[in-house]
Amino acid sequence: MKQFIYKLICICGLWFIHLSAYSQEFPIITFYKATWIPCFDQNNNLLIAIRTYFFNGEPYYLVVNPNTFETMAAPAVNFKSRMITSDPNIPGYYTMAALKSTAYVNALAENFKPPYRLKDYGMIHATHPVDGFFLTIDMCPSIKPFEQNFFSILAQKSNNNEPVPIAISITGLWLITHPDEFNWLVQQEKTNKLAITWINHTYSHVYYRDLTFDNNFLITKLNQDNASKNILAASNLNFEVLFTEQLLLQRGELPSVFFRFPGLVSNEKLVLQLQKLGLIPMGTDAWINKLGTTDANSDEGEQLESQAPVSGSILLVHGNSNEHSGIERAIPLIQPATFRLLPLN
Repeated sequence: MKQFIYKLICICGLWFIHLSAYSQEFPIITFYKATWIPCFDQNNNLLIAIRTYFFNGEPYYLVVNPNTFETMAAPAVNFKSRMITSDPNIPGYYTMAALKSTAYVNALAENFKPPYRLKDYGMIHATHPVDGFFLTIDMCPSIKPFEQNFFSILAQKSNNNEPVPIAISITGLWLITHPDEFNWLVQQEKTNKLAITWINHTYSHVYYRDLTFDNNFLITKLNQDNASKNILAASNLNFEVLFTEQLLLQRGELPSVFFRFPGLVSNEKLVLQLQKLGLIPMGTDAWINKLGTTDANSDEGEQLESQAPVSGSILLVHGNSNEHSGIERAIPLIQPATFRLLPLN
């Protein structure tokens, strides 16, 4: 019995040391929740808190500027529930009309309408004429080294301390299993080589090789008996989204308001859940690796929609080395100085 107690104390001690080392490396984030709280900053700018949490014991908000789509994390006390006015007798209430006039709230309304197609639901192209392209780079879970040469080529396009804007669809599993590579990307950001928008691509990017697209990724069901009233979903969207955001915040990075469904596959239920989380689904009209190919996962084998990039296209490549042929196709496309990349917001 004494030997058992001794072993238990040793195990608990080692676990405490592990937790202590972790807490020293990363700040502690607890009670991370989705919310919707309109508020104002010290300059009376209208903002929306979409997450609340404790950051090392202090209440924090993750807020979005509804006019620019930019996010910010700061102590909750930095934000006011009412606009500061010169007349204390005039309460500075926010209004629904003011919220509805913003680009972000409009995007939440416009990008959640039917039809809820199985593949590529969401924004796939610029909503207005632009001179340039939007590059999104998916980092699904992978055991391979990342495409560092590709990212280096992008970083070399920076000019006069102007970083190159890219959007990285990050999965939590890739982040925690490739810490050095993630830190390398962050370093390019800190040295003004890259300006990264972090798109939430879920934590696990669940995928079953033996299942069809209409029963895969986030929409997989563990029980396929249609007569059963208890069809159990195999994934939890809230966890997949919120835990990935926490991992980014712990490392000093800001989650954006953009989200990409794993496999670009979704259904009505998932889409409406995503809307409650305040995130905007991102598809693509130019999956570079699929240029000129047909969709092997389609029953009809139809030609993929408008895969040739044009101004305003949302380009998709994989930077995790799972689709290197797409990187080889993308490099000559992005290298010319005339190829202009734009920030997603």
